Amino acid sequence: MIGGNKSFCSKLKLNVPSLITIKCLCHFCHLAAEYACRVLPKNLDFMVRESHNWFSCSTKRQINYKTIYRLVNGDNDQPKKIVKLSGTRWLARHAAIKTILHQYDALKLHFELAKEKDRCYTAQRLYDMYRDEDNRIYLVFLSLILSKVTAINKLFQSDSVDPLKLFDDLYEILYSLLQKIVIPQHLKKTRRQNLEHFEFRQYLMSTNCLNLGYEFNLTCTGRPAQNVKNIMHRCKDFLIELCSQLQQRLLENIDVLKSMSTFSPQLATSQIWNLLHTVHISFTSTEDYWIGINEILNAGGQQRYGHICKLVLAILSLPFSNASVERMFSIMNIVKNKLRNKMSIKTTETILRLKDNLPDGCINFEPSKEMIRKFNSENMYSSNFVEDVLEAFADIRVNIGCVPKFNASTKNV
Repeated sequence: MIGGNKSFCSKLKLNVPSLITIKCLCHFCHLAAEYACRVLPKNLDFMVRESHNWFSCSTKRQINYKTIYRLVNGDNDQPKKIVKLSGTRWLARHAAIKTILHQYDALKLHFELAKEKDRCYTAQRLYDMYRDEDNRIYLVFLSLILSKVTAINKLFQSDSVDPLKLFDDLYEILYSLLQKIVIPQHLKKTRRQNLEHFEFRQYLMSTNCLNLGYEFNLTCTGRPAQNVKNIMHRCKDFLIELCSQLQQRLLENIDVLKSMSTFSPQLATSQIWNLLHTVHISFTSTEDYWIGINEILNAGGQQRYGHICKLVLAILSLPFSNASVERMFSIMNIVKNKLRNKMSIKTTETILRLKDNLPDGCINFEPSKEMIRKFNSENMYSSNFVEDVLEAFADIRVNIGCVPKFNASTKNV
């Protein structure tokens, strides 16, 4: 789709050379973390993957483990399900590692009993891995680092995020990762806006100087010094690869985000913009600010800043991830399943739109008087009925504060 040679995007650029490709940042963060994990020992992947597979298809094993877990943690506590590693679920690895660390001792005891009772080779290997404390140290380190990548990933998956602030968030995570491996004096000399071009490999700290966090140091307590040093060296390689992957994959999107930050309310209200620095509007988000600017009229009833608002509101509509699309595909697979495979496209689209406009369900939904008035046989089966109903849904969501209300000129953008 977006490859450099003979892709759908490259063929489009032959006809439209000025075309700008905005790649999915969620997918890129996931790929950066996946490539970085290849630097660590391979048995970690086996440990996380097979811990899920051990329980996924056996109710008996789940019941036996629940008994052991309650014995270790108390009768009122319930074990959490270990998430399956997936290439399509962004950063599921962090959730799986976090669950394993929370239940580490119970899982270790379970596999110790299973290898004797079931005489299973997989249980024997898993027990050997859980018994090795080096693996626990690696998992603690991964949980700490992947939590940062997961946090930025969730921002790009959100539908209510401020796109003009994503630029700062990307630099913040990259800067926090570089702080762990780069000599502080050299990192301070580099502006955060130029981190994507920073040749950090020339200024790496010694392995003995790394500070990988309190939990990491606590887990290493009592371990042989040489083992800890080897683990820290592998963790350093992981951070180097992760930062390199982020620089390489996010370079194009960072340039687009950097250009978009020019339209932030902070810059628009400063004297950098000679046009708007005298306009005072109360706002809670970037969208609210530019919607308010768009509604300012001159003496003739025309929009005073119509052209710039059309440009900015169009830019704010640009997506930076495929999260909403992927989420809608999942809903579509639930709506149009094997038993309803003959559903027409129009019916499917209508149901999907209703689910999108009513995310909390229809139990507490109250139709407006306009919707009830149009609910008759004359209108229900006309071609414009669905559009009228969806327009009414949009008005209701505006009235209850779900979405900002746009006027006619903004809606055309």
